[in-house]
Amino acid sequence: MTEDKSCRLWIATYMDGIWNSVPSTFSFEIRSSLWGTWYFIVIMALTVLAGITIFFRIRIRLIQTKREELERIVEEKTHEARTQNKQLEKQKEEIIAQTERLQTSYNNLENLSEIGKVITSQLSIEKIIDTVYDTINNLMDATVFGIGIVNKENNSIDFSGKFECLDQRKG
Repeated sequence: MTEDKSCRLWIATYMDGIWNSVPSTFSFEIRSSLWGTWYFIVIMALTVLAGITIFFRIRIRLIQTKREELERIVEEKTHEARTQNKQLEKQKEEIIAQTERLQTSYNNLENLSEIGKVITSQLSIEKIIDTVYDTINNLMDATVFGIGIVNKENNSIDFSGKFECLDQRKG
């Protein structure tokens, strides 16, 4: 509504029914409403802009807070994964070491089994000692080797065959 200056003419009658001969005038001014003024429009525009700015700042702050929280969670999970990975690596190394020990034990058992087969097929002590020495020397360094046989009659151990180096065999 805009400002309006008006003048109105009035003719009136009393109860006796006689009208006045000269019209009465009444001047008045209608002022604009508050929302129609330029300064109200400017204040409202600034208020809307401030509201939008505040909204976006709060929104950005919430997004940053959420991002920081997610980064913290990712860092924690990464740390947990690395710790578990280290533990799994240690377990893997232990399993590999156990596997190697078991394989070595199995190979030694196989060799002992072969030695047992050869020994049972031999009848002479010297041939048994030679066979055992050759097999043991293949497994490990046996520059000095001997086998003792218990003599219960003399309460002693008799070494009927012994070796003191690879090429030299004494009996």
